[in-house]
Amino acid sequence: MLHPLSRDELSKPTPCSEYSVAQLTDHLLTSITVLGGAADADVPDRRPG
Repeated sequence: MLHPLSRDELSKPTPCSEYSVAQLTDHLLTSITVLGGAADADVPDRRPG
């Protein structure tokens, strides 16, 4: 689970130098969606934006 992020936080770096907060968040949500789908879980839609 992720807490709400402000637009300013999305461009910040992460400990993984190749990912910004926005890129890492997208990567995590994509992974959760793929794994959840493979497990036949009911994965909710992403919030827009």
